[in-house]
Amino acid sequence: MSSTYDVIARGGLAWFLLGLAACEAPPRDTATEELTSSAELARLYDEIWVDTLANSALLRVREGAPVEYLDDLSNVSFRDSIGRSRDWLERLEAIDLDRLEHADWINARALRWDLETALESERWFWHEGVFTPYLSPLPSLRQIFQSLDVGNAAGRADYLDLLRHVRAFVEQLQERAHGQADRGIAVWRPNLETAVALVRAQVGTAALGPFAVGASRLEAVERTDADSFLAGIDSILDQQIHPALELLASFLEGDYAASAPDVVGASQLPDGADWYRFATRRSTTLAVEPEEVHEIGLELVAGMEAEMAAIRAEIDFKGSRERFHRMLRTESRFFPDTPEEVRERLMAAATAMDEVVESYFLRRPSAPFSARRLDQDLEASQTYGFYQPPSADRPAGTYHYNGSRLDERSWLNLAAVALHELIPGHHFHIARQYENAALPELRRGSLHAAFTEGWGSYSSVLGLEAGI
Repeated sequence: MSSTYDVIARGGLAWFLLGLAACEAPPRDTATEELTSSAELARLYDEIWVDTLANSALLRVREGAPVEYLDDLSNVSFRDSIGRSRDWLERLEAIDLDRLEHADWINARALRWDLETALESERWFWHEGVFTPYLSPLPSLRQIFQSLDVGNAAGRADYLDLLRHVRAFVEQLQERAHGQADRGIAVWRPNLETAVALVRAQVGTAALGPFAVGASRLEAVERTDADSFLAGIDSILDQQIHPALELLASFLEGDYAASAPDVVGASQLPDGADWYRFATRRSTTLAVEPEEVHEIGLELVAGMEAEMAAIRAEIDFKGSRERFHRMLRTESRFFPDTPEEVRERLMAAATAMDEVVESYFLRRPSAPFSARRLDQDLEASQTYGFYQPPSADRPAGTYHYNGSRLDERSWLNLAAVALHELIPGHHFHIARQYENAALPELRRGSLHAAFTEGWGSYSSVLGLEAGI
């Protein structure tokens, strides 16, 4: 919000500029104009970065900043953010992009796209998914609380204070669920069981679950102090957080489920076609229609089907296409026996690519990479897993793989998964971008789905060329 001083200052500036307009214009100093435009763009980027950092607990974890509050998920907060984006866009449009050096021109164009897209999203607050595993803010709680330093009394007090904010965080998700149901918007029924499982996966104790504090984090703490701290965690969980989580899960299973579409697809939602077109543009950053993307997908699938047919001919497989696919899905020789074998295969493929990656790229990220099993209470709500970028508390980029349902973890795609998630995929891309000091801080963490996932898919195909 603007202060009174800001309004007066802007008014004074306006009268000053009107006075200048009556005077003869001095010769243009293009070097000064370029410097002024660049400086204003830098100030704007810095202001947005400070605002973004202040409003994202997960970003504060990545940057090593103290976390005192959780994200505000309310509609009020969202509306406030839209207002700030509108003000920032007006300031950006006042900058003469033609006076910028090329790197700043790119920064300005990227920022304009982000701000314009944010304004367009104003219509779609209730359509945004927050209950499916890869869209929900719930899994971020684990990463946030596991990052906190509890080795001293102040850190433990801060941990308990932040834990008391979780109930409001869950209640805001409950408000979102009610608001969606009132508007006929819900997770599709085939995904609803997973959504409920994700909510209940946040239930735990001081010893297990997303808010657990392992013994290694309390090694230097006196036993009586550690016991008191752990008892405090369990008390807040039992009295505040667990009841809120159960209320949310019960609502999702009850009244919310009653409005859930039976069939998957945005077309099942009110204004679903328009929502899907917006989501397509936001994900791709292109003025592209879903039908065009779908046609590209069909062409790619047809190409892969032709390659599969060639493989069947090459190995002289006598059965049908369906029988071949059934064999790949069911024969035990294609599947691991233990979760550790999954990790070994993932790391073997990523390491093999890492050894030859300099033949393809001039630069690599300095951050190391690893693979570790997903926390088991999350595995029921995840398909494969997720990549976690380096952060101040965990400097390695980590792929958290799903070690459950081993009959779904075929050897045949684990190498592709490793290259997609680690080297030269998400880790190579995201960690390198985080380290790129030539970018403003805001752009270092700016990720867009088509580029992030497109790069991951490209990386898997590059593994074929590299012989991995």
